[in-house]
Amino acid sequence: MTGDLFFAGAKALQDKLPRVADDAVVVLRIRGIKKVGATLIDVLNEYAEDLQERGGKLYLSGVHADVEKQLKRSVKLDLGEEVEIAPATDIVGESTQAALELSRSWLALDREIPPVVDEDRDLAMPRVIVVPEGALQPPKEQEQRLRKAK
Repeated sequence: MTGDLFFAGAKALQDKLPRVADDAVVVLRIRGIKKVGATLIDVLNEYAEDLQERGGKLYLSGVHADVEKQLKRSVKLDLGEEVEIAPATDIVGESTQAALELSRSWLALDREIPPVVDEDRDLAMPRVIVVPEGALQPPKEQEQRLRKAK
């Protein structure tokens, strides 16, 4: 995820987050974000609570040290329970890989979980969803990128 994640950007993100399913784990990569607003923290908190209510968990990867401090200071997110943080490293993708490994370990802890079947699409859904960087950009930024690409 990239871009402005204050009020409007946070609301756009909220609309694009994956649907919450039973026992799902979502890894949200936020590398490159150096400051977050209260609205984003509220969005992440609500999403993490929804995941936890259905037996799942939210992992944030690529988290800049300043953002981690903001999240801890907010005391809104239940870090360690509903939300896990994989801090950014100098190697792109390393924190996302770490979050994936942590999430797989967490899923295997105390239960054997059958695959989720999406009856509308007639397919099995993965238990761990990784949201790639840039996939959740606010519409305004997507427009700007498309114009630059032309």
